[in-house]
Amino acid sequence: MIDTRDTLPPIHFEITQVIGNNPRFRRRIPNIGLNLSHGGKSLGLARSRYYNGEITWNLNPRTQFFGNLDLPPECEKADMKLTIEVKVMIIDIYKREHDLYPVCFTFNPKKNSWFLEPTSYNELR
Repeated sequence: MIDTRDTLPPIHFEITQVIGNNPRFRRRIPNIGLNLSHGGKSLGLARSRYYNGEITWNLNPRTQFFGNLDLPPECEKADMKLTIEVKVMIIDIYKREHDLYPVCFTFNPKKNSWFLEPTSYNELR
């Protein structure tokens, strides 16, 4: 098997309540932000339907994306634990698909912020 990790651009993503890069401006649940940045020099693609995997995102080198989406209304309950699993597939310059390991982000309502859980949702149950 050929090692193709060096063909993958460095992609960083996070779930956040911060708007843009300014921590003074924060979202309120049910609205959440997704920050995605491409830190490399090569072209990259990520599969998404802007959030459900049906549309391919064209990630040009050294670009950042600050997106947002609304959670279902029942997620607004203060006592509800919110955990989101993020799965990313990167398509390299040779059109090969690479699934990154899934990670989760869990919401801390007292701080109105998310923290990384470096594992899949199934492992957190």
